[in-house]
Amino acid sequence: MRRNFSFGPGEKGAINRWYRDRQDKRLAQRHRMTDFFFSLPPLEPRLRLKRIFTLALQFDVEVETHPVNAEEYHFLMNGELMGSLGAVEVARGYRLRGGADRSMA
Repeated sequence: MRRNFSFGPGEKGAINRWYRDRQDKRLAQRHRMTDFFFSLPPLEPRLRLKRIFTLALQFDVEVETHPVNAEEYHFLMNGELMGSLGAVEVARGYRLRGGADRSMA
């Protein structure tokens, strides 16, 4: 089950974040979900992506990408992604820590 997009302080209003958090907690009672869900863009500032990939060292993080978008495709294919990841593992399919693999291939 896909959770709501994750936002940091200042990215959305407090009520919006509270409501999304409440929905996610209710969904998590019945479904396995990632800990965080982000859209790949905006690609700048790179500090945002670094924060997301740092979270992935300890949590299950899903990043939504649309390779049909030229900027995202370039980022994904030219090695920038792998250079940004550091020690983060990229899953092929849908896999949560401590759980069974659910390949999407």
